Amino acid sequence: MMKRLLFLFMGVYMLCNSTAFGQIAHDISFTIRNFGINVEGKFNSSAVIGTIDLSALQNTQLRVSIPVNTIDTDNKTRDEHLLEEEYFYASQYPNLEFESTALREVADRAYELQGNLTIKGVTKNVVIKMYSESMGNTTRLIGELEINRRDYGVGGRSLVMSKNVTISITLEIP
Repeated sequence: MMKRLLFLFMGVYMLCNSTAFGQIAHDISFTIRNFGINVEGKFNSSAVIGTIDLSALQNTQLRVSIPVNTIDTDNKTRDEHLLEEEYFYASQYPNLEFESTALREVADRAYELQGNLTIKGVTKNVVIKMYSESMGNTTRLIGELEINRRDYGVGGRSLVMSKNVTISITLEIP
C-alpha cells in the first residue's frame, strides 16, 4: 500500500512539474473609456495554468484565475472603488476566471481560443482572436477580447463609462 501511494505521489509530482502542463508566462491588461478618456489597467497577480500545443490543438487546456483585489489602474482611489459591489464586488466574487474549451486555427498563425469567462458570478462563452509570433525559442500567442461589462453586472448603468472593455492577452509558449 505504501509503495502505491509513493508511486501515485511521484506521478502527480512529475505531472505538475512538467513543462507540458503548468504555469504559463503571460500578460493580461485591459482598456475602457471613461469620461471620454481611455483608462488602462492590469491585475498585479494572475495565474495561467495548463498546456498549449500548437501542433495538436485539441491538447490545449488553459485555466486562468485573476484575483480582483490586484486591479491596478494607476489610481488607488479608483482601484478601491472598483472593488465595491457596483463593480467587481470583490468580497463576494474574489476572482475572475477563464477556462478554455477549444483552440482552433482559422488561418496561418491565426487562432481562436474559445472558453468560458466568469466575472462576478456570471459565466459567458467567449472567443479570443489570437495570432502567433515566433521570438527565438519562444512563441507568443497575442490576442484581444472585447466584452460588454454590463453582461457581467459590472459598473451598473454608468453613462460616462463605456460598456465595452478590451482585454489584451499575451501567452508565451517555450
